[in-house]
Amino acid sequence: MSRVLVACRLDREGIELMRSAGLQVDYEERITQQEFDRRYVNYDAVVIRSNVKARPVGGKGNLRVIVRAGVGRDNVDV
Repeated sequence: MSRVLVACRLDREGIELMRSAGLQVDYEERITQQEFDRRYVNYDAVVIRSNVKARPVGGKGNLRVIVRAGVGRDNVDV
């Protein structure tokens, strides 16, 4: 089962849609940057807004997808 970290505010319907597709979803709307940095490499996908910045993981961990909910990609360091 793929694991998704939702690290921002997201409508409950969106979370339930992911869960109904068989994804394990952890919802952390108020996650700090420090906590996000520590945890996100353990997920297959993350959903973020401007509250946190996704940094390169250098081939470590499971991360395969970064979803930027909203407009822009300034907080996704690729």
